[in-house]
Amino acid sequence: MTCLSDWCISFSLLDPSVLDSFGGVLYVNGGGIKINCFMRVEQWLPNPKQGDVILLRQVKVPRIIIHLGQWSH
Repeated sequence: MTCLSDWCISFSLLDPSVLDSFGGVLYVNGGGIKINCFMRVEQWLPNPKQGDVILLRQVKVPRIIIHLGQWSH
């Protein structure tokens, strides 16, 4: 749990190298894993741009649900 005084930024991570394995179905608007990053100092928050490499530490993952959808022929 974080303190109320923490700063927060949210962004999504998506590894494009796995897209071909799933036929591109994971590449949707808002796809990937949503990350909420909290810091006590605003300047310490990351400002990621597309193509950046991000190192995450002390990550808490409560639950991951993957929806691949239905395919029809």
